[in-house]
Amino acid sequence: MSTSRVDLKFAIKFLFVNILFLIASVIIVSGVMGTSVTASADDDSSAVVAQAPVVQRPATVTGFKAVKTAVHAVKLGWNATNNAEGYIIFKAGETDTTWVEVAQTKNHNTTYTVSGLTAGAKYRFAVKAYVTDDNGNRLTSPSFPTITTTTYLERIGGFKVASTSTNAVKLSWNKAAGANGNIVYQYNGNQKKWQKIANTANVNTYTVKKLSSNKAYVFAVKAYKKVSNKNAVSISYPTVSAKTKKPTVSKPYFVAESKYESSATHPYNKQTNTLVVNWYKVNNAKYYQLFIKGGKFKNWTYYRSVSANYCTVSGLARATNYYFKVRAVNGSELGELSDAQSLKTARINYDAAGWEAMCRIVYHEVGQINNDMWDRPIVYVADCVVNRYVAAKYAGSNNWSAAYSRYSNIQNVIYNSGGFMSSSGLAGDGAVYSRVPTKVKLAVYGATYGLSAYKGIANDYNIYFWCNRSNYQSDSRIAYSFRIPWGYFNIWRTYWG
Repeated sequence: MSTSRVDLKFAIKFLFVNILFLIASVIIVSGVMGTSVTASADDDSSAVVAQAPVVQRPATVTGFKAVKTAVHAVKLGWNATNNAEGYIIFKAGETDTTWVEVAQTKNHNTTYTVSGLTAGAKYRFAVKAYVTDDNGNRLTSPSFPTITTTTYLERIGGFKVASTSTNAVKLSWNKAAGANGNIVYQYNGNQKKWQKIANTANVNTYTVKKLSSNKAYVFAVKAYKKVSNKNAVSISYPTVSAKTKKPTVSKPYFVAESKYESSATHPYNKQTNTLVVNWYKVNNAKYYQLFIKGGKFKNWTYYRSVSANYCTVSGLARATNYYFKVRAVNGSELGELSDAQSLKTARINYDAAGWEAMCRIVYHEVGQINNDMWDRPIVYVADCVVNRYVAAKYAGSNNWSAAYSRYSNIQNVIYNSGGFMSSSGLAGDGAVYSRVPTKVKLAVYGATYGLSAYKGIANDYNIYFWCNRSNYQSDSRIAYSFRIPWGYFNIWRTYWG
């Protein structure tokens, strides 16, 4: 082989190798440049990822509230916050000026229970959401919500019925720690709800009074403590049932008022201001309590306790209706109140002789007639006899003062005024008290006490004059007349005295 052929082959080979090297270099450089252009021009997100991330502060927590309050704990709740890694819970006492961090959660729970609290105390709570940055620092919410709540007191223990009587129940319990007092409740079955009946000091007993005998009741009790002018109360309340006892002293019954004379209920010479209330004895009664209503006693009022089965009530108003109730008492047991009895004070005072004198003169003036046709004259005469005395003593008219001063009592007026017969003259005509019929006594009684008169003929407090005109007590004319079946009959035609 010649030398020239060898050199040609070497030159071609050298050229080929250099061409291949040049091509490879171009490809490598082109790849590197193409990647760089694409990333910078066409893919912005790749450029962001390549930068350092920024951690955002979480928003303020919303919906913060006390889910449940107990004696020594409060369960808190709130709404979830976006991007929150967890939550930080703070508390402060009622008078604290700084917040204390009590917990940091590391999950997405939206509740937390703060425990170890004091019973019956006021607390404030707050919550913040947080996240942690790359350096381990907490980034918290820009602000935080707060709530205030008060823990409950312990439930009262040992609640029971200590004793019962006919109208009372004594309750007892153990004192609650830290309490200022207690609230006692009674269940109202008609309204189907509890009603507060007492607010006690920090004691451990209370007696519920004024209950009905032989009746079941239900009671409850709570402790309370004043916190910021409000009551913190027990978390729940115990209840007890009790039944009052049957009475061993029975209900008293009044003795009926006498229909005439009434010396048993209206003492002589004190009929205008004194009443005697009588009732039948009650077995086992140690004493009796009397209650009064009427006159200055606008409502039922306790008057007096007496051991006897009667009571004298004095200082009353003239011609006034009064009502009475009585009950028997044996120790702490109060019997049932009686039905009411009505008694009326009289319009005039009289003694035994005066009462008889009024009845005798009425009996005499109607001719000692005792049949129905004389009912109206009997009432009219009784009305006039009584009204003459009432007008003289109580009307306050100058027409009567001089005349009345001459007479000390009713019988003096009747026997000595010049208008009627003397006692001996009446007796001579047969008008003695033993012969006076009941209807005459009833008519006089009605006129004396201002009650409904005999057979519906009302005492009208008028004085009937001889010319068939009625005149009131203040009039100077006191004679009277009445209608009888055959016309008018003038009983007395002269002025009194």
